[in-house]
Amino acid sequence: MNSFKKITTLFSVLSVVCGSVQTALCQESDTLARYSNNTITRKPDKIAEYPGGIPELMKFLNAEITYPQEALDNGIRGMVVVEFVVCSDGTVCDVRTVRSVHESLDKEAIRVVELMKKWTPGQSDGMNVSSYFQLPVTFHIQTKEEQKQARKQKRNKNFQKNIKTLGN
Repeated sequence: MNSFKKITTLFSVLSVVCGSVQTALCQESDTLARYSNNTITRKPDKIAEYPGGIPELMKFLNAEITYPQEALDNGIRGMVVVEFVVCSDGTVCDVRTVRSVHESLDKEAIRVVELMKKWTPGQSDGMNVSSYFQLPVTFHIQTKEEQKQARKQKRNKNFQKNIKTLGN
């Protein structure tokens, strides 16, 4: 974290849209057994969900993602979209990028998605089903000007808080 003292990073997960659930047939024989009925459902009645929902997913990503040094050094930022299958048993598999920014950011997004615990799988007709899920992950480095603004806002907030304390 020492090289990150002067650079603040912000990772955000954008809202996941129902349209991110897509269809496909399982084509790889080694993963075929993971899917019920050998298919990945296009639009389940209920989409797969990370335990605790989007807020917990964002906490997980923020805690686990490390900004790659190469990207940091070169000022590379942007949104990587990772697609994966939430299998009918809740495991995450077949992780890949569908929107790339830079190899180092792509690899980091995939690495963290592969660390995820079991999800609540999607359901169709009351049965757990395997479904695709797309997760946008934004990598952002604050510029020096943004850092300066953040420090100024913090100082102003602390100043106002101290004045209120003195007034009481």
